[in-house]
Amino acid sequence: MYNLIWDEETGGILLTEKEGEGPSPEIRPVFREELELLGLNKVWTIPETEAPLLWASPGKAYFYRGRKVAEVRGGGFYQKPQVTVFEEGLALYPVDVAKMLRRNRDFLLDLTHKTLDFIAETYRNFRPRVHITCVSFSGGKDSWVLLDLVQRVLTPKDYVVVFNDTDMELSATYESVKMAQKYYEHLNFFTARSSLKARDSWKIFGPPSRIQRWCCAVHKSVPTLILLRELCGQPDFKVLLFEGVRALESERRANYPQVSPGAKHERQINARPVIAWSAVEVFLYLFWRKLPLHKGYRFGLSRVGCVVCPLASTWSTFVQGQAFLKDCKPFLDILKDYALACGKKAEKEIKEFINSQAWGARAGGWYLKQAHLINIKNTAGLEILFPEKAYGRLKRWLKIAGHFEELGHDRFSLKTKKGEVYGTLKKKGQDFSLKIEEDKNLAGLKGLLKAAVQKAVFCTGCQACEVECPFGALFFDNGQLFWNKDSCRHCLKCFSFAEGGCFVAKSLNTALEKPKRTHGLDKYWTFGFRKEWLKEYQEKREKFWDNHSLGPRQIKAFRAWLRDAGLIERRALKLTPLGERLIALGADEPLTWEVIWVKLSYGSPLIRWFLEKVSWGETISKKELEERLGEDIAKRTRENAISALLGLFENTPLTKISQVEKIKRKRILYKQGLKELTLPGLLFALFSLAEFRGRYEFSFSELMAFSPETPYGLFGLSREKLSALLRAAATNFPDWLKVDLVYDLEAIYLAEEKSAEAVLDDLAGIL
Repeated sequence: MYNLIWDEETGGILLTEKEGEGPSPEIRPVFREELELLGLNKVWTIPETEAPLLWASPGKAYFYRGRKVAEVRGGGFYQKPQVTVFEEGLALYPVDVAKMLRRNRDFLLDLTHKTLDFIAETYRNFRPRVHITCVSFSGGKDSWVLLDLVQRVLTPKDYVVVFNDTDMELSATYESVKMAQKYYEHLNFFTARSSLKARDSWKIFGPPSRIQRWCCAVHKSVPTLILLRELCGQPDFKVLLFEGVRALESERRANYPQVSPGAKHERQINARPVIAWSAVEVFLYLFWRKLPLHKGYRFGLSRVGCVVCPLASTWSTFVQGQAFLKDCKPFLDILKDYALACGKKAEKEIKEFINSQAWGARAGGWYLKQAHLINIKNTAGLEILFPEKAYGRLKRWLKIAGHFEELGHDRFSLKTKKGEVYGTLKKKGQDFSLKIEEDKNLAGLKGLLKAAVQKAVFCTGCQACEVECPFGALFFDNGQLFWNKDSCRHCLKCFSFAEGGCFVAKSLNTALEKPKRTHGLDKYWTFGFRKEWLKEYQEKREKFWDNHSLGPRQIKAFRAWLRDAGLIERRALKLTPLGERLIALGADEPLTWEVIWVKLSYGSPLIRWFLEKVSWGETISKKELEERLGEDIAKRTRENAISALLGLFENTPLTKISQVEKIKRKRILYKQGLKELTLPGLLFALFSLAEFRGRYEFSFSELMAFSPETPYGLFGLSREKLSALLRAAATNFPDWLKVDLVYDLEAIYLAEEKSAEAVLDDLAGIL
């Protein structure tokens, strides 16, 4: 990968080996269609041309002959981005592509020859070890370059080309694939496609999310592996897979080696010839070789993957919604239905739910009806109730799990590698019941039995378990499972590949998403947290509880606030380690209150309700807040809770988040949001979010979702402010997080070895 400098004469880019502060290697050419989409044709003179006119950085800054002339922020399916123009009245001239290519010729030749040598050497080394060689083709720019390079080295009989049709593709992607088939008509093209329609799978599994990424397996990996198995003619096969992955696309891919056997699946050896190429080098190669360009790039997409992807940036969703709305609409309609199921009723609320990508944070299936088909009883042994229609399928899965024998009178035995149990399988009311009495072997088999029931109830015939079987003992036909008992070795790989034994079961896990109850709203009586109380406690420490200035109900409220904020233990008055840190930090430090606010968002039902039900920028009276709590809560409880909430904002530095004023004897709250947040405060919030959700990678859009745990949900930070804070944190604390705003994934990676409370140990003094 080379460095870059602007070429003002051609309006293009020059590759160079010299070090310097040139443009980002991930800049991309900008075409007329994108500028018109943004309305820039109203302020600039734009010629009718197919050639690029500008260059755009990953941060959506637009450069014309080396000068920054515009910038774009935000966007979404239902929201236009904010466009800032720095030079009005420009008359744009196209990039002189031919001259730019001549000036880059030597570098392109060197890059190309090194890549061609890698392809030839990799094929030579691995061909004896695999049954088939495959080039993965998506229709995007990287796969066009990859395919062109491979076909220059290998003969058509050496490999196959596979397009994985997810059924969630842009219409322009299908056009791009057809162009490739015509352009390389001498090559062997195949299409891998799931037997499931994507619209159906979204309804069955629930919408894909940043947590539940079942779509990658069901609509990508599984269909490709099944196709390759059919081409090889044997179940236990190996494939050398050339793929157009580049390191600069994301922080995660930056760590990919050029060749990785078994990284994605034990059957695959992944080879990545263009791993070290930059986006500029890819586009220059496309122009140089006069290869077709996917239409999505002309409208401004940096990546041309699936429509309505939970990992996509707000910019990407804006472009899709404007240029490819027809492709997106079926999935947006499903998201609207999901928003309704989640309790969003007003049209504005539903659009915000989609626009903010709150749907992409779905952890499980609590709000999906099909998730509640199974009822696991809390008994000494194990009892699972399930629909009658799954009875026959369950017996088959129990036979696959081990030696299953029916003993009569609804009793059965199951013997597996993990032990043997006895139980009953019989009708119970409207459902069927699988019941195991308490047994010493049950602990080791409980997960397997639950998985068997879940596979029987939720199976859609996605064929994921079929692909996992190394013996070819499982196969599906028209969604029906067939099992060859003579081939089966009861290895249980078809149970262990996904949590719960099945991708549907994993996606619908209700335990991950069960809403929290609002009990305990009035435990603060009518008193909000007060800074003066914390200062008095700080001065007296352990003597405070015997000698304080608070009244009887005030001391009870203070104890409740401290417990909910995690400063004292639940069953005692002893400071927690977090409490020790914050008391040492002091009541005058902004970080102390930032941490308390974050902890209250998790520990206080009242604060969580407030964050969920009152929008940023909203002005609301005390009476309206009480009414919003709902008629199902006692009037006195509502009055006490809201009085305590308003008192919190009136008597602590948290007034910077929400301000309370008295207007004509009425208390009015304005939820304005923070203007400033310390970097340690941001890190504490981010690592609390990571620990709560059990993962350490987030998209920027996810952090801007209206959810009580996100930086936006907690503090009301603007996009610009949060972006600036994240960049500052990444610069100042590189061991804690990395920010990757390259292209559309907009990923934030937190260090998994760090923790929220460690922020106070390591960074509290850096304010």
